[in-house]
Amino acid sequence: KIYFSFPSHDRVSLAVPTFRMLMLSVVPTSIVLILGTYLTANGSLKKLNTFSFVGLILNIVFNFILIPKHGSFGAAVSTLIGQSMILILYLISIWKMIHFQFKLNEAIRFFGYVVFLGLAYIGSFWIKNQLVQLTCFITIAGIIGLIVGMIPLKSIVHSLKNEK
Repeated sequence: KIYFSFPSHDRVSLAVPTFRMLMLSVVPTSIVLILGTYLTANGSLKKLNTFSFVGLILNIVFNFILIPKHGSFGAAVSTLIGQSMILILYLISIWKMIHFQFKLNEAIRFFGYVVFLGLAYIGSFWIKNQLVQLTCFITIAGIIGLIVGMIPLKSIVHSLKNEK
């Protein structure tokens, strides 16, 4: 016989903070995967492997520090820290490779958008219904994206008109 039981509500609610932290770590992990293809195509495999090794060591060190005190949540925090550090190393390396020209007004818009998204994400925790929470977050992200110009509505409309 195969027995299956659903975990109690208390056990599930204990896993929510860990799951949220892991969901946050998906962002740097995804960007690292995308930038990794750029470094691979550029022939920078030594950098790629070095950065990954540094991230691995950081993750192990933070696991030893955080897991005994915080359990699975500590492991999730360790993952977020490790992936974020790898992302920073990738970005610095690629920045130097392509001689990126820094435009202050675009950087302010981008970081403003990120800050507003973070505030909207934190604010969405006050909404108990998860579907309403997700809907509100996506709506706020879209509106703020349009306001600060991160979503180029004119370009989207123009390309849709040209497709006809």
